[in-house]
Amino acid sequence: MTSAIGLVKSASPGTVAAVGDTVTYSFEVENQGNQTVHGITVDDPMFASVVCPTSPVAPGDHTTCTASYSTTQADLDAGSISNTATASALELSGATVTSDSSTATVTATQAPHLTLVKSASPTSVAAKDDVVSYSFHVTNDGNVTLNGIAIDDPMLSSVNCPTADLAPSDDEICTASYTVTQADVDAGSITNTATAAGATTADPGVPVISPASTAAVSVVQNAALTLTETSDIHTVTGGGQVITYTFHVVNGGNVTITGVAVQPQSFTGTGTAPTIVCPASPTSLAPGDDLTCTASYTVVASDLSLSSIHDSAIATGVVTAGSIASTPAAADVTVDPPAVIIGSGLAQTGVTGFLNGLALGFGLVVFGVALLIRRRRREA
Repeated sequence: MTSAIGLVKSASPGTVAAVGDTVTYSFEVENQGNQTVHGITVDDPMFASVVCPTSPVAPGDHTTCTASYSTTQADLDAGSISNTATASALELSGATVTSDSSTATVTATQAPHLTLVKSASPTSVAAKDDVVSYSFHVTNDGNVTLNGIAIDDPMLSSVNCPTADLAPSDDEICTASYTVTQADVDAGSITNTATAAGATTADPGVPVISPASTAAVSVVQNAALTLTETSDIHTVTGGGQVITYTFHVVNGGNVTITGVAVQPQSFTGTGTAPTIVCPASPTSLAPGDDLTCTASYTVVASDLSLSSIHDSAIATGVVTAGSIASTPAAADVTVDPPAVIIGSGLAQTGVTGFLNGLALGFGLVVFGVALLIRRRRREA
């Protein structure tokens, strides 16, 4: 007489998707020998016990054992539940008969997903080197554990995350800081986009990437140009004198100004108006930078009839928001030609003429008094 048993293990349902999903396992044991067996048991390391009927099984008959299983997070992370069992029975003589092993696999449907919310503090800055703190709120809203959590933000060299692994429904706050550049101030805002990424245990080579999240920081722009105009002489006394004008331009704001130039406004001289010449470079001024332009004017004879020669100009440039101009600056040069001295044919006016005239008058008075004294002495 021979004894043999067979085992077929099966599971229902064949797919699970969440922790706590129940799988019912069936273990069908068939008596494949020619003598009755009893005491059927099933050895499955996944179960503490498997329930089997206690009745004997005649040759050619079969019986079914059962067990139930509650899906764990590890099962979902693995992507499947696969386990192997063997069945045993006792012959009438007391000898044990063991089946070949049988395996059942249940698919764990994975739905990995990450969400990211990026925020910035402060939300407004005003100068280069201001510091912005970024927060990245990462949530695992899928059904599998995600490993190697990291933030991809092209603007930041590094982002610190408290933990690298997130179980489903877990979240964390990653952080980074950023130092504002002059280019940010010139642009008027700082806007950048980030994503969070991780990977499943079952498929570590395929990243799970969150939808992108963007944070915007506004920049308070303050564009300002100042212009100071000076002349190298303050008084002219005759034709042919050369006045050199200097125009000092300063970027007094917080944004870079391009295309900086000095434009003439008004000129009261009667000769050819001076031409303002600025350096070929730089024509772009960062905050605090300056440049100097110059112009020269040759006094003509007809200017000597003026009380002064007035010249004014403005500085102009371009910023992101549009054009910008300084308030006008001016330089006034006093005209003081020579006065006409009686009998000499020399033309003098102004202060010099007044002083010369005063001296001449005083001399005539002294001369008159001397003549009068001399006459009286003769009469005496």
